[in-house]
Amino acid sequence: MSSRLSRPARAALVVGGAVLVFYTILLPLLPHSFFSYATRPLWDKSDAPTELIAHFPFDPEDVKGSCARQGWDHRVPPVDVWDVTLFSTEIDLLLLRLHELSPLVSAFYIMESSHSFTGVPKPPLLADALLTDPFRPFVDRIHFTYRQGRTLQHGEDPFTQENEVRIAMDAILLANFPPAPAPPPVMLFSDVDEIPSRETIALLKACDFGPTLHLGMREFVYSFAWVVGGDEMGAGSWRASAVQWMNRGDSSVGEYYRHSKVTEQVLVDSGWHCS
Repeated sequence: MSSRLSRPARAALVVGGAVLVFYTILLPLLPHSFFSYATRPLWDKSDAPTELIAHFPFDPEDVKGSCARQGWDHRVPPVDVWDVTLFSTEIDLLLLRLHELSPLVSAFYIMESSHSFTGVPKPPLLADALLTDPFRPFVDRIHFTYRQGRTLQHGEDPFTQENEVRIAMDAILLANFPPAPAPPPVMLFSDVDEIPSRETIALLKACDFGPTLHLGMREFVYSFAWVVGGDEMGAGSWRASAVQWMNRGDSSVGEYYRHSKVTEQVLVDSGWHCS
């Protein structure tokens, strides 16, 4: 009887050895959720909002007519607008954002963490920057919080830390929320590099768009000189949103700080996303 292994047995031995090497040596070195991200083009599908709302020009001399063109009611009086964002390292983009929004925004809520969502430590930047001349025109309206983050445990999902950061921002917003019967502010939830236009904010401040609305933005990469192709409607980036917490921050009805889909409606051409 031959002592040599059959071809199927040799193949099984090779495959088994490869699997053992992968799981014991290679897998611990790969990023968390490597397979889900690597195969995403095969299984992922778009969850973008499906109801695109045209963005008509806002006429400050005819506010009621501007609201009517959008199919919205005119607010009397207009409401406050809060800008809410998480800061990492984007000093220049934050300054652009402040200059664009400051004429219409009454409060800027900004949080910086000692760690990235993936748990990588990073030096504090914004506290010192707020003491410099470029930020001087805005600093009296900035509510800045520096939060102590943490290193992720082995295998822990970065979304866990992101959720912790967003819960911390929820607490800050609720602590400053105007008591009833004052109307809740319109809050802009977007990343620093997702900058709503001043005209869009004037429209949202003056018109009742409902409790939630996504802000469709044109996408740029590296700088505002490089436009992402294929976005004819100005809604390629849509996760930014404007919300009013009519239930004063009741999380059971979806009133919490997030950067995900909240409605099927998106107002196109609402700003610029430069990543």
